[in-house]
Amino acid sequence: MNTAGGDPAAEIYEPEVAPEQKIIHQIIYDYLVHNCYSETATSFGAACKMDDKPVVSDSSSINSESMDIDCHETASASLSLRKECRQLILQGKIRDAIVFCHSQMPGLLAAVTPEATQVRFVLQCQQFIEYVRSNSPQALEFAQNELGSFANENQQFAETLQDVIALLAYPDPIQSPIAHYMSEARREYVATIVNNYLISAGGGNSWTSLERLVQQSTVTRDFLYTEASKDKKAAPKVFRLSAYTLVS
Repeated sequence: MNTAGGDPAAEIYEPEVAPEQKIIHQIIYDYLVHNCYSETATSFGAACKMDDKPVVSDSSSINSESMDIDCHETASASLSLRKECRQLILQGKIRDAIVFCHSQMPGLLAAVTPEATQVRFVLQCQQFIEYVRSNSPQALEFAQNELGSFANENQQFAETLQDVIALLAYPDPIQSPIAHYMSEARREYVATIVNNYLISAGGGNSWTSLERLVQQSTVTRDFLYTEASKDKKAAPKVFRLSAYTLVS
């Protein structure tokens, strides 16, 4: 009998022993800390009786010449800084977020790396968007003086700049075909880019364990579905997750 609802991929997947509860708790805690849900992480840790601090994705020190944080305090210190920066971005206070990063994590935004350049670019684009949102006369001058320097960086930047600056051409940008740049989701996107950079710049992982598991599970399922669909009459090889290594 087919108990998988007709899903060929599920038919050839052999279930294994579920991971220990503490591992599941750690993965969830990791996700909460990574994404700056500090209150929820604290409540979750207390509810799960997580006496020993789990290894989280940002458990290394911020990579800055002026900061020297003890490894046992790094997770909480990084979390508070990242959360403050994230809240400023979500409120549209981009200039304040940039000043905060320079003062609390000096050197990170000014680093000469592709990652730092991308972060500076998305922040400057968002600052321009906020000027447009408030109908500020500074928008055009800002585009010329600040955004222009990114035009020749790469093709992706050039295309984004073309779209973002085009907001000036619409009487009501929120009703324009490129209104998504004016959305709260765009602020969320920028906040996530900056948050992930701050973590990775300190030697942590820009992706959480939960996100990597979801990505790899999706790839695995797609592979199984493709293999099973090639020849439904053939007896497919049973897939065992333990035969594969989780790529970090």
